[in-house]
Amino acid sequence: MKLIKNISILSALFAGTSFGANDSNSEIENNNNERQNTDLIQNHTPEDDSVREYFETDASDNDQGPSKFAQAPAADDAGAAAVGAPTGTTTDAGAAPTGTPAKVKKKKKKAATGDQAAMVSGHGVQESGLPYKAGVDMSLTYSSESKTKKYSDKSQKESTTAMGLDLDYLFVFGHLEAGPKITFLSMSEKTPNVNATDTTVSDEKKTSAMGFGAAFVIDIGNIHQDSLVPYVDFDLVKESKTVTSTTGGSSDSTKVTDTDMRIGLGGGVKIFMGGHIALKPFLKYELIMGGSTKTEETGQNAVVASVTGTKLSLGMGLAKYF
Repeated sequence: MKLIKNISILSALFAGTSFGANDSNSEIENNNNERQNTDLIQNHTPEDDSVREYFETDASDNDQGPSKFAQAPAADDAGAAAVGAPTGTTTDAGAAPTGTPAKVKKKKKKAATGDQAAMVSGHGVQESGLPYKAGVDMSLTYSSESKTKKYSDKSQKESTTAMGLDLDYLFVFGHLEAGPKITFLSMSEKTPNVNATDTTVSDEKKTSAMGFGAAFVIDIGNIHQDSLVPYVDFDLVKESKTVTSTTGGSSDSTKVTDTDMRIGLGGGVKIFMGGHIALKPFLKYELIMGGSTKTEETGQNAVVASVTGTKLSLGMGLAKYF
């Protein structure tokens, strides 16, 4: 019995030694495998970079989101992007595209206002698309004038008819036109001298007048669109007129200078002949006030008289707008 007990003890000792040896051998083998893997990674060739990058997760990827292995299933779950999508876009439903081109904002054209829309369909539009800014108005008038001259000792009435030319430059402000006005008159007249023995001798009379002032026109209509536009005008003009008479066959002459202030009120209609051009038949009434006349005869002293009167004119104008 004692022999059997000793054999059991020896068997247990050999078994423990064998188990310890096996554990040591297993640990040594694991260390060798790990060292081989480390050497394999450290001694990789450049061609292995793509493989390593594919399997390894970069630190920046860990900060920003899942690795490439985690992105593939996410794309399948959220619905893969359409084939041909630009590079750099993400397929997550909540993520904003990072590689899409910036959108170019286009300026929207402002809609035309009511007045501009009306002008487009009318005649009052410049080549630049803008409405009329100003106009030149030239008028030929036939007038009948009645004056009363008051001298210190008597009064004298005169009636004359004449042809005149008026020129206005008016700026356009919607339905209102305003600007400077110039009046001009020049006339020459010759009549036979009944007192002369020579029938070829004649008396000569020259008349010239110039006036400066301002004119205002109110258009009752749209000059940019309507073909017929009635209007009312008002003007204030200071005029100076000189009449020189010479007696045929002698050196005697008479010079009469009239200076007066005139206020005129008139009306007419503008008939547009297409774009920019309009005919203007009109009628005007003028009140002569604050006037004076000075008569100078050869060998005599000048005589001065105050002047009042009225003037009625009928005319035809031609307006050019631009």
